[in-house]
Amino acid sequence: MRTLILILTFLMVFPFVSCTSNDSTNFSTRIKEAETAAILPAFRGLYATSNKSLDEFNNKINEAKRSILIPIVYGHYAASNKSLEEFSSRINEAKDASIEPMYRGIYAISDKSIQDFNTRLKEAEVALILPLFRGHYAASDKSIQEFILKIKEAKAAGISTAYCGEYAASDYTLN
Repeated sequence: MRTLILILTFLMVFPFVSCTSNDSTNFSTRIKEAETAAILPAFRGLYATSNKSLDEFNNKINEAKRSILIPIVYGHYAASNKSLEEFSSRINEAKDASIEPMYRGIYAISDKSIQDFNTRLKEAEVALILPLFRGHYAASDKSIQEFILKIKEAKAAGISTAYCGEYAASDYTLN
């Protein structure tokens, strides 16, 4: 009888424990959420490292589509905590400073100055970080060593290379 009560108690409590433990810092889980929700592959890593719910992220994507932003930065805007005006202003700063187009969205999300961002881009280049990841490094507060270790961790865990930069720049965990 005690065993039956123990089993019933376990069965009643277990679903609540497992279903209510929502670890929003789990990168892999958020990537899977993005895949399930049909977020475009180019935006999944940005969603996974953002603090946005799926609805918030999609609403900001839709807002970006109605704006003057170009499609390549929709996901960056959606992941950001900036207003459309702030984000657009940072994109324009990046253009004026001749930051390469592939890094403008990441610059716009960050709070780095143009000088800091460019310095970190150069550090990433010297450290032979792939161009795909350089903007993420430049926008982050990670050291080169920390960033490279997180890239390796993500690759070892089977994370798509496309999302390794976002993961490495974040404070998220894989599991």
